[in-house]
Amino acid sequence: MSLRNYLPRLTGGTFLTLIKHSTYTKQSARALKSGKSDPMSQIHILQWLINLADKTQPKKPDEKGFSPKCSNYIRCEDISSPTYLPFNINDEKNAVETFINDITHEKNNICIRANDFTNHFIAPDGLLKNKLAYSLLTIIKEDTTISENKILYINSVNGDLTKAQLENATEIDLSSLILGCWFYILSNQIKNTDGKKTIKAWHIYGTANSRGTWNCDLFKEFASLSLNFIQTDFKKNHENTTTVFNDKIEQNFYDNNEEEIKEKNTNKNNDSSKDAKILNQRIINNYGKSKYYEHIENAYFNDDEED
Repeated sequence: MSLRNYLPRLTGGTFLTLIKHSTYTKQSARALKSGKSDPMSQIHILQWLINLADKTQPKKPDEKGFSPKCSNYIRCEDISSPTYLPFNINDEKNAVETFINDITHEKNNICIRANDFTNHFIAPDGLLKNKLAYSLLTIIKEDTTISENKILYINSVNGDLTKAQLENATEIDLSSLILGCWFYILSNQIKNTDGKKTIKAWHIYGTANSRGTWNCDLFKEFASLSLNFIQTDFKKNHENTTTVFNDKIEQNFYDNNEEEIKEKNTNKNNDSSKDAKILNQRIINNYGKSKYYEHIENAYFNDDEED
């Protein structure tokens, strides 16, 4: 393959570049020429990626300050300021620690966010999916700095995959691949400037100082390849997990505390305004005059309770 004629590196800049050239525009050429913004621009993509890592980061930074930082990032230039690109784990306000924490403790939730990112930016037709998936898989395989046991595919339902396992994968959930690559780049603090030679190889330069033109021919062969794509329903998995967890908690509380709570709530000497009630195995809290009751069949209230 053409991409294998050099040593590629998976960095933040090369990753963002591949995504940028695999998206579709929601604005017509005429609209863009008239000055309307492109919701698929590299600025919007990077904003989404930052929020994917840490959803508490500002979603709309000042574009005048953010735009040049984004341009430097996609060209694999050095980025040191955490103001707009909070990727340095040594900085006080960084997205990386939150990213690591979410992958560790809130994995399914972040998989949902990754799926939302993919659905927003990548067209549903197979050509763009093929190009992005094969481009990422190729750069992963050929980047010799990535060890075989590194996880580059994160999926809370069907399981994670390492670099070695990805080489034999026949089915790909694109959002899981995107999430895995992004997590690898940020959590391992991959130096962005390491991708400069890769970016140069992907462009055609008219002069030495020009920014270069994207070499579309390098990636044309990927459009004809075929991958089996799967669409993991992380939201359904989240709902099922939440339901089972809540049912278990409520049932345990009911089994262990029913008699104690009934006795407490029928005691006239108890003047608490926050008595817990058991209503058909549901726990209802009574906060003064603001009451909420659901599925009422048998309730126990204090006689001296105000309406």
